[in-house]
Amino acid sequence: GHFTPDHVLDMITCEYVDEYTTDRLVHYLVDNGYDFKYDEIIDLAEYINQSLFENLIIARAKKDGGISYEDLLDAAEYLSERTVFKLLFKSIECGKQYSPE
Repeated sequence: GHFTPDHVLDMITCEYVDEYTTDRLVHYLVDNGYDFKYDEIIDLAEYINQSLFENLIIARAKKDGGISYEDLLDAAEYLSERTVFKLLFKSIECGKQYSPE
């Protein structure tokens, strides 16, 4: 009750909340009568797709014991900086080695 729909949309599209929280916030707004505009729906869809992509990459890295340097380079342009660092640290913990660049 402390946030306006605009505040919530800003948090979602700027990636301050995870996908689960996004889902809860969106349902809360809809249940309380907020009518999403078309461009807001597109913004949310882009965020959720980005979040889903990042979660799939992280899950794959956990399963594979990290991510290879080549795979990280291929995916990096589609990932947030936070996710790249998370993948790097997880991979190094699992014994992957990277060149200095």
